[in-house]
Amino acid sequence: MEHAHLVEESCAAYKASTKGQSCSKFSKCKPIAKVGQTRKVGGFGLGQVSERDIQKELLRNGPVSVEFQATKLFHTYKEGILTEEGVKGVAKLEQAA
Repeated sequence: MEHAHLVEESCAAYKASTKGQSCSKFSKCKPIAKVGQTRKVGGFGLGQVSERDIQKELLRNGPVSVEFQATKLFHTYKEGILTEEGVKGVAKLEQAA
């Protein structure tokens, strides 16, 4: 994002896969924002970034973009709390809603 610009969702809609896509397809999209600087918060391993770390970054520097590496379990996820063992707490979430 530091080397290009962000565009409207209507011009370049999110797709789960970018296979077969190229930047030239979106060359007519109007720039709406540019990221001046990015920084990494915490480490790359599981649990190395706390909720508190993210809150501090948000308060000090503004919006936070998050990415993560999902396991195959994520492909079937619909609701609840996803853990390495599977989905937990669906019944509790339904009761709270």
